[in-house]
Amino acid sequence: MRLLHTQTLNLHEFFGADIPPYAILSHTWDEVEVSFQEWQSSDGKSKAGYDKVRRCCQMAASDGFPYVWVDTCCIDKTSSSELSEAINSMYIWYRLSEVCYVYLADVPGRLGRRATVEAVRKSRWFTRGWTLQELIAPPNIIFFTNKWTEIGTKESLEPLIFHITQIHGRVLRDADKMEEFSIAQKMCWASKRVTTRIEDIAYCLLGIFGVHMPMLYGEGDYAFVRLQEEIMKNTTDHSIFAWADESYLKAKLPGLLALKPAHFANSGDIVQSESVAISRFSVTNKGIHLNLRTKLLNNSSVCLAILECHRIGDDRNLGVYIERQSNTHGVFKRVWGERLGTVDQAYLPLKFQLEGIFVKQERVLTSPPLYERYGISWPRAGFVLKNSIPANLQFVTSNTRRLPISYSSASKKFSAFYFSEDNAPYGFVVIVKYIKDMDNGQTYFKVGISAEIPDFEADEEREGLLPDQRLQNLCSQLEGNPAYESLWMWQSAERLYWQHPVRKWWLSVTIRRGMAFESERMKVIHIKWYTPLESRLDLAPDSNIFHPIPTSPIPITGNLSF
Repeated sequence: MRLLHTQTLNLHEFFGADIPPYAILSHTWDEVEVSFQEWQSSDGKSKAGYDKVRRCCQMAASDGFPYVWVDTCCIDKTSSSELSEAINSMYIWYRLSEVCYVYLADVPGRLGRRATVEAVRKSRWFTRGWTLQELIAPPNIIFFTNKWTEIGTKESLEPLIFHITQIHGRVLRDADKMEEFSIAQKMCWASKRVTTRIEDIAYCLLGIFGVHMPMLYGEGDYAFVRLQEEIMKNTTDHSIFAWADESYLKAKLPGLLALKPAHFANSGDIVQSESVAISRFSVTNKGIHLNLRTKLLNNSSVCLAILECHRIGDDRNLGVYIERQSNTHGVFKRVWGERLGTVDQAYLPLKFQLEGIFVKQERVLTSPPLYERYGISWPRAGFVLKNSIPANLQFVTSNTRRLPISYSSASKKFSAFYFSEDNAPYGFVVIVKYIKDMDNGQTYFKVGISAEIPDFEADEEREGLLPDQRLQNLCSQLEGNPAYESLWMWQSAERLYWQHPVRKWWLSVTIRRGMAFESERMKVIHIKWYTPLESRLDLAPDSNIFHPIPTSPIPITGNLSF
């Protein structure tokens, strides 16, 4: 274990029983943290993270501790073996610390008591995956503002912490009491937490469940599956299977094991049944093997398999829905993952038959990012309204509604979108034309923006109706020049800026990302819609940032440089 001396700020390495008493820091990472190499070479002194570590050392020294541990500079993250050892040891290191200083970077100093409590309640620290074990493991915690003024201790803030995290006070006061809580309850504590890397949502829970496993960055969601498989080696708690998520109304189910803690968000009150006959389970090459009571549902190939767990205050057993894949080998797959079944215990010996089953755990690849789609039904190809805007501009709340365009052929597709302020007659139309070159198989597109819009406010039920003739005419002009007060750009262009002629809105259209659609590479177009602040309503016509509206219907094509 590498520790930082609180007086000299030098790093020292200790092993086993030679590790001295130390304080430890818990915080959220920023982009300006000081690494192990930067601390050794003193190259990180200009970073904001350096001052955070220095102030932590000062606090520890004032409390009488000669050493402190800080994750940013005490681990050589360029060494995969050292990083793996540190992650597997992290919980123990926090558990054995004399005191843990929690630095809340987003809680300002010099606030009133009520304002401080509200800032703590909203702090990012309570949303991060790694800080869960950093909250539970240390026997003593002191919370500080970003000015290093003390807010309170884990003990004094226990009611507030419980309200934020739903972690029982017995666990906050003594981490060893976690053994009294089910796997589902512990997973629920992590269900609303996030990590920067997908795999870390599993790795940050190693200490919570008392397991160890190697770090394999790049495995994606499968890291969480591996975590559950490690947990299963030392438990008979069926609540590990008692999860459900509405996303599986449409998505493919992986199996009995969840892909992320978020799937346990509604499992915080599920506990293991107090039965002496709880069946064991194991991971085999045929799937997860269990002995469960099952019952075939009426007029269905789906069975309800009963787990030895229930919700607090409800004695009915919970179950998962499975579908038989083999009549001779007892192989099933989980279905209906959006819900759990229930059955009264009195019916179990009468209507449910004990059966040895294997439930396949499918390998589900990490899903690509999902984008909001406005009117385009093609997977992951469409428009995205972005909230990130320049600091000197103000975002406009929008109403977005699809315009049903039937103008398409084997080689051309049109999509149109209407944007307007809430309850305002002013707006604009964005039109996308997809063109497939039948000779070379390449796909191109053309983007247009127009302030000439049909009157859609008079018809609230536009969906599914024939398109407005004016809009059809506007689309047909794509075969030649665009309509007046419109801008057009081809696939080769990088960005298009446009200002509404009446409302002075600024619209930015950017070609950002390629996506696969029917074995073709399509594009996602990001739209930023904002208005200048009052002091910037009248920008110079020769501004290098925005293009004025053309005075003639001449399309802008080619590479645009702004």
